[in-house]
Amino acid sequence: MLTIDELPKLNSDNYYDHDQDYKYLSATYYNLFLRNEAQAIAEIKDGWKPTYQNQTPLLVGNYFHSYFESKEAHQKFIDEHPEIISSRGATKGQLKRDYQVADEMIKKVESQSAIVKLLDKAKKREVIVTGEIAGANWKGKIDALDIDHGLFIDYKTNADFRKKHWANDEDGHGHWADFTEAFGYLNQLAIYRELLKQKYEKEFLPVIIAVTKTIPSDIELLAFHSEELDEHLEEVKTNTPRIMALLNGEESPKFIDDGSEFSITHKQIKAPIFHEELIR
Repeated sequence: MLTIDELPKLNSDNYYDHDQDYKYLSATYYNLFLRNEAQAIAEIKDGWKPTYQNQTPLLVGNYFHSYFESKEAHQKFIDEHPEIISSRGATKGQLKRDYQVADEMIKKVESQSAIVKLLDKAKKREVIVTGEIAGANWKGKIDALDIDHGLFIDYKTNADFRKKHWANDEDGHGHWADFTEAFGYLNQLAIYRELLKQKYEKEFLPVIIAVTKTIPSDIELLAFHSEELDEHLEEVKTNTPRIMALLNGEESPKFIDDGSEFSITHKQIKAPIFHEELIR
């Protein structure tokens, strides 16, 4: 494995390049490996991507993120995505409905004086960090960073951040969880915190600005227990050797029939299941 110093330096132009996903692990692919190893390998090694995935939620999130990055980044996003503007009918020339909602989400954030103060202090935006965890090279991109106060900020937009989600446990059981745990964001924060510690040689704490994609938009500022993030980092360290073995072809990835486009496309029936298993 090449060291961080031997790898190409990451910047805003190459951070999301496909070939970087094989050189650096990321929280996004780490969480995908936990859900479906076969899909993670197919995406990283073969460049597989969903064909029928609705791109609007992703674009709405990027529209929102770019606004808080800079005026230039936001305008660039708008210029590069003319599809967000209605091209016909009574709304021609106006933002489509989903992006009008995104504007309302932005206004909600800017109406919160406590959050505005945090963002004013977190002057560094879209900060790329790299480092080594459990013998692997990792990368991350921080939405907003306040180095002086040891704080980093992540934006999360979703339909309903108060909704309960069922999370599977390693022992085959499960429990109800909030979206930060169910969607792997605790893993992401734990990884980012460790990479920041390596880069700046100090401890950092995260907060999430959570905003709903609704009118009116709900908003919360979420804090996290250091001990909990420590536990998730230990899990990352435990799981990383397996991921590296999969990437190096030393182990075969497990295929999970999770109802995703990937699993539906690639599943092969080997034996019947009992009907009640359809809803488990």
